[in-house]
Amino acid sequence: MCKLRVDAIVNSTNESVNEVNGLSERIVATAGREIYDEIQALEGCRTGEAKMTAGFNLPARCARARAVSERGTVRAVSLMGAAT
Repeated sequence: MCKLRVDAIVNSTNESVNEVNGLSERIVATAGREIYDEIQALEGCRTGEAKMTAGFNLPARCARARAVSERGTVRAVSLMGAAT
């Protein structure tokens, strides 16, 4: 996921945008500290909504966090195609 050259990657999370799992840790490790700081500034994300950050060191132009009520799926998306 972190090596894909796509417009955006999507990572499911909780409403506090602080869920820690293997993928979220890898995203931060690949993107760099700047993405972590930007995520902290999001001030949460209500279930069903999504928030975006810059991609920083990821090949993707941006990263999108989507709050889900259940464990969601993680997707790579093209902004020109279906984005959900």
